[in-house]
Amino acid sequence: MIKAEVEVEIHRPPEEVFDLWADMRNDKDWHPLARGVVEKTSPGPLGLGTTFQGEYRGMGVVTEETTAYERPHKLGRRGIAKNFRVESTFTFTPTATGGTLLQARGSVEPMGWMKLMEPLMGLMMKKQLASVMNTLKHTVESRVK
Repeated sequence: MIKAEVEVEIHRPPEEVFDLWADMRNDKDWHPLARGVVEKTSPGPLGLGTTFQGEYRGMGVVTEETTAYERPHKLGRRGIAKNFRVESTFTFTPTATGGTLLQARGSVEPMGWMKLMEPLMGLMMKKQLASVMNTLKHTVESRVK
């Protein structure tokens, strides 16, 4: 199992950051690994149990389920792709300046032949997660409100 933790401060309120991150249909607009449209595959509003499916560079088709939904403070997800499983938790903490400290904790379990890549994946995972979160930061902060 590969684990990583990353945090980034975003100069926008937690509600705004949470809403963009929680709805994976937005990934096409900002996520550097998203390839095309991410679809919501469950009925009803966003919340606990919401599922999404999309294709991501280097991962293929990924199906994710929301395992924690405490707007705007905490979001959890569990996902599966052809060669790995992933679990992640994101916390959105207000800062004294009106922004958000976004903390991400995740784990990846390679499956099949990907188990051979585990040492390399461990090195790449934290770097990739930091890149994703920094892209989110720049996207949210560049929006005109």
